[in-house]
Amino acid sequence: MKFLIYTLIIFSATSIYASEIDSLRTVFENSTPSNKFSTGSQYYNQLRYSKPNDAVSGLQKLIFEAESANNINAEIDLYDILAKTYLIKRKLDSLYFYFEKVEQLSKESNNNAGLGKAYSGFSLYYNIKNKEECLTYFDKAVQIFKEEGMEIPLADIYNSTGLYYRNHGNYDEAMELFKKARLIYELHDHKMGLFKVVNNEALIWKNLSVKDKELFKKYIYKAIEMFKLAEEYSIDLNNKHYQATVVTNIGGAYDKLSSQLDPNTETEAILETVDYRIRYFKKALQLRNELGQNCFKIGIYPSIAEAYRESKKYDSAMLYINKGIALDAECETKDEDLLYVIQGHIEYDQQHYNKAITAFKKSIALSKKTKNLKNEVGTTGMLGQAYFNVKDYKNAYLTNRIHDSLSQAYLNLEKFEKIAKLEANYEVVKKEEEKLKAQLTYNEELAKKQNLILFSIILIITFAGGGVFYYKSYKDKDKEYILSEGKRVVIEHKQRLLIENEKRLKELDEFKSRFFSNISHEFRTPLTLILSAVTELRTKSKHSPLHLKTIERQSKQLLSLINQILDLSSLENNKKQKVKLSEYSINDTFKVMLGSFESFAEQNEVNFSWSVLSEDKKALMDLDKLTKVINNLVFNAFKFTHPQDEINVTLKEKNDRLSIEVYDTGEGIPAANLDKIFDQYYHSESGLAASNGIGLALTSELIKTMGGSISVDSLEGQWSRFTINILLRKEDFEAENIDVEIIEPVQLEPVISESSTTTLEKTFDVKSSQVEVIDAHLPTIVVIDDNKDILQYLERMLNDEYNVITAENGEVGIEQTLRYAPDLVISDLMMPKVNGLEVLDKLKAEVESSHIPVVLLTAKADLDTKLEGYSLKADAFVTKPFEKQELLLQVKSLINNRKLIQEKFSSNFMLKKEIADLPSEDEKLIKNLTSFVEENLDNTDLSVDEVANHLGMSRSQLHRKVKAISGQSSSVFIRNIRLRYAHELVLNTDLTMAEISFRTGFNTPNYFTKCFNEYYHITPNTLRKEVS
Repeated sequence: MKFLIYTLIIFSATSIYASEIDSLRTVFENSTPSNKFSTGSQYYNQLRYSKPNDAVSGLQKLIFEAESANNINAEIDLYDILAKTYLIKRKLDSLYFYFEKVEQLSKESNNNAGLGKAYSGFSLYYNIKNKEECLTYFDKAVQIFKEEGMEIPLADIYNSTGLYYRNHGNYDEAMELFKKARLIYELHDHKMGLFKVVNNEALIWKNLSVKDKELFKKYIYKAIEMFKLAEEYSIDLNNKHYQATVVTNIGGAYDKLSSQLDPNTETEAILETVDYRIRYFKKALQLRNELGQNCFKIGIYPSIAEAYRESKKYDSAMLYINKGIALDAECETKDEDLLYVIQGHIEYDQQHYNKAITAFKKSIALSKKTKNLKNEVGTTGMLGQAYFNVKDYKNAYLTNRIHDSLSQAYLNLEKFEKIAKLEANYEVVKKEEEKLKAQLTYNEELAKKQNLILFSIILIITFAGGGVFYYKSYKDKDKEYILSEGKRVVIEHKQRLLIENEKRLKELDEFKSRFFSNISHEFRTPLTLILSAVTELRTKSKHSPLHLKTIERQSKQLLSLINQILDLSSLENNKKQKVKLSEYSINDTFKVMLGSFESFAEQNEVNFSWSVLSEDKKALMDLDKLTKVINNLVFNAFKFTHPQDEINVTLKEKNDRLSIEVYDTGEGIPAANLDKIFDQYYHSESGLAASNGIGLALTSELIKTMGGSISVDSLEGQWSRFTINILLRKEDFEAENIDVEIIEPVQLEPVISESSTTTLEKTFDVKSSQVEVIDAHLPTIVVIDDNKDILQYLERMLNDEYNVITAENGEVGIEQTLRYAPDLVISDLMMPKVNGLEVLDKLKAEVESSHIPVVLLTAKADLDTKLEGYSLKADAFVTKPFEKQELLLQVKSLINNRKLIQEKFSSNFMLKKEIADLPSEDEKLIKNLTSFVEENLDNTDLSVDEVANHLGMSRSQLHRKVKAISGQSSSVFIRNIRLRYAHELVLNTDLTMAEISFRTGFNTPNYFTKCFNEYYHITPNTLRKEVS
């Protein structure tokens, strides 16, 4: 459904052929400075359908040029296209962010048409989000489009808002808007618009729900007829994008028709609709392929798979399921839950219940992530049935209990949605009431006039008056009923508001809890290092000077964090804080501030540059606050850039305000985090937002206190840019009602400080240790932490007894683990990019690393975090600050336990006993390996490479895995499988030793006897004699 809403709404421009796009690109590339932005807009407006990523990259560059040229109108148009491109990429947060840019620029430049585009964009955003704010912005946009005479944009927003009403079941209002749009499109002979309206009207016919079966069929065939008309429009337009969409809708209509047919009496009709579905969905697939629109195919694959499943063509169904899963991973659309639930049904239909269970569980896990409660309810019910069919009655019972609970939750949700619809229809009720009042007034006036005509016909008038009175009484009763219904809706609305308020309070509590949990991590890390260093000093360690330096550095880090928290708290509690202004030279001030970063940039191989105003001027500035702002922003840039990246700070003066841009080519910020990055309690796990939730919040509050503004834009993985605007004149401060105090200027000093560099040291310039020589007699440990001091401390702690490999982040840690196959992994829990839980999940999911014990170091000591870790098979949690001996004992215990499991495995395996304590993945691997070797026992040439190839592994992967499970090399383990079988033949048959040796794959009887004696400490002949 969600995919369908996207598909319906992405009808704001024409998708054209590659040759025409190439033609537009040629025009753009050969354009002059005067028309570069207009030709670029046309080109990228079309490119976004087939190559949205290229369009985003090109638009970002063009916007930067438009900004440099101070061409605000071009910026507005380009941001409008960029926002709509993110609609195609299905990234709504980015869509909203860039429409905010359109709004901001339009207001600054008094561009009313641009403001209409922004409001239309916000309406689109809330439309997809299915929120009533859509209508607020619809009204604003309509008003502007009418004032500006923008008829086609007006028709477009009529059309998209019609979809909102359609999705809320208000088909009358939807049809009214579609009619208005259609009139405008017909007036302008706008075939593209006509296509959209006809398609959307067809969707209403398709979605009408009636109990009468024949009437239902009539509506579906009406929908199909209109869809086919829309297809003709798309062919006239030579527009494959629209054609692909409408043939998908035709397939969907036949799908809905099929669901209403009786499988017992209408078998032929069902098979016919299945054929139609496959035909139209495949046609849509072909068109998407021709357009290069891979991500649009994600909604088609499950539809084809389901059609094949219904026709019992399971192999074909699975082909499209696998294609869909692969494409979903590429497009990151999060629609895998539907694919896996269909896969589960395919396996269930074939009575492959264990495979069905696996697929259903995957679907449920994904549904939880995407909060798709409807799918979770249905799939949980099927999972319970599958458990029952494999006679796993315990899980069947538990799953059915969960299903009952989820079903009740879903019913409650449906009730809330019904309340929302009542609320939406309340305005309709009020309009009806107004119409009734007008009608009553008209009837009363008519009655008075009739009384004045002729007394001679008073009897007739009396009857007429009686009729009016009767009619009025009837209408009054009807009115009372409508009013009572309205009051009921209002009461229900208040109840809903109470529920929403409770939900918001809960979210706020979670928000704050998450913040304090994250900030505790910031405190616990330096505390761990300080306490550990103190313990080492008490034992007079040879590293005493290093420990003293660590104590000093981490103490300053704690002090810096505490000062920021106090500053932020002070600003929150005293919004009218006084701004202390002094007059300074702008250029001189920033030369001192920015110049102090140059040596630091040189040390860290970052290209740092800055430019001041072309003409210097004096200005009033609060130096203390401004210094903190620059300090935070520039250091944030350093924190998330790498060697050879660039950081640039630019000063500009605009309208008696100072604009400061801090630009870097570092990691960038995820679009979803952009609108939350300045929130006090917000913490993200990746990118520039992966901070303690204080620094940028403090920066924002300081700028607001000075009457300024701050904004951020970014392209994840490529660049970030913070822009601040501050006041410069006393009268401007006073106009903003800011309490100012003029003080004497102080001497300018560099902003860089020891505490600042300490903050950076925890993530900057941390290198993974390159292990050139590993002592084969010592166990190996991979240590993962983004804090340099923690890494060094753990390395020193473990180095005497273990080979230690360090990694500065989760990604590198996973690589090092898969490369070296260590005996243990120690990982910090909270890290940017890939956190400890994600490291754990990845390692436990990989065959070659699933056996490796993982210890998580965490400042988050709460039960939920631990439960999540243990559910992902964490072997131990150690809470910061930790005692050295505690961690050492934990490490030693886990490694020793691993050795005991290996010994127990080897012993039980040779005796063919059940192997306890072995993970299911490892057990499955050993069983497959053993079966394959036993099937080829008489093959003396069977090699480790052949076995590995059969298991889908490399030779080295198999060796590491077998070594980890059994403590033996893969070749020795294969030989022992032969010996185990030979041992049975010696005891239970009369075969000669020569015959046994050849049957079990030994080249000669002598070699067989030698190997047998080495393992069992007795020759096979002697063993047979002893037991006979």
